[in-house]
Amino acid sequence: MACEMCGSQKGRLLSVEVEGVPMRLCQSCARFGTVLEPEPPEEERRPPAPSSADVSGLRIRGAAREPRLRAKPQKDVLAPDEEELVGDYHVRIRKAREAMGLNHEDLGKRINEKKSVIAKLENGTFRPDNALVRKLERFLNVKLKEKVEAVDLKRKDAGGPLTLGDFIKQGK
Repeated sequence: MACEMCGSQKGRLLSVEVEGVPMRLCQSCARFGTVLEPEPPEEERRPPAPSSADVSGLRIRGAAREPRLRAKPQKDVLAPDEEELVGDYHVRIRKAREAMGLNHEDLGKRINEKKSVIAKLENGTFRPDNALVRKLERFLNVKLKEKVEAVDLKRKDAGGPLTLGDFIKQGK
């Protein structure tokens, strides 16, 4: 192993506390801190003995089990029934606000948001989360989300997967 201070590979490492931080340092760097305890040479170190519940990597029945972490279900990015924020959401918000005769501050007060959030939304520099989209849709009576069209993921001519070029051609 390398010294955590100078990076040298020479000699054996010592456990040293430097300014309250425990580190593994070589003999020459150990002088900068307080030696906690010398580390035994590599020949004397032994790997930990296997526990009674673990024999050659196999778990024994009845042994204590480690809790399993549940993975979140993966969201299908290409799900056809999902709604997504429209590209011109900022224009729709501005037009609806102006049609109601409100300024940024008034709209912000009515939907419990800051004036700066409304201004950034209308500039297109801030993308609203789902909760804010719902508030804006309800209050302004506009549609900010639309269903995503399913894209055919097979190339028609070569039979392989869809490439970026194929996707651009389909859009035209």
